[in-house]
Amino acid sequence: IQNHHGNDIIAYFYNEALKFQAASSDDKGETVKASDFSYNAEIPDFRECGIVMLADTIEAASRTVTPNASKYAKLIDNLFLGKIERGQLDNSNLTMNDIKALSDAFVKTLVARNHSRIEYPDED
Repeated sequence: IQNHHGNDIIAYFYNEALKFQAASSDDKGETVKASDFSYNAEIPDFRECGIVMLADTIEAASRTVTPNASKYAKLIDNLFLGKIERGQLDNSNLTMNDIKALSDAFVKTLVARNHSRIEYPDED
């Protein structure tokens, strides 16, 4: 799905570039442009594309937090809010009810994915 990234900014790398620029003593007047750190695609125009966008975002970001339901829920809420604020879901026809249901489903899925099992003793 070509537009599952939309035209959103790749925040981590953009923020790193801003930090590097701020710390650089050799300022040649070049400024970090958000457009240089943004995907070059259309925003999702179908519900399914919006869902794939959210799932992809969640999957990548979920690996950066300690696995538990409350941290996943907070992470997902922040990521979804950012997508909404930046207009990434404007054409997807996803409703707020859809987004809430997706958030709940993603939390459950992430918790299940990271469920650890007890270690059974070796059978000799």
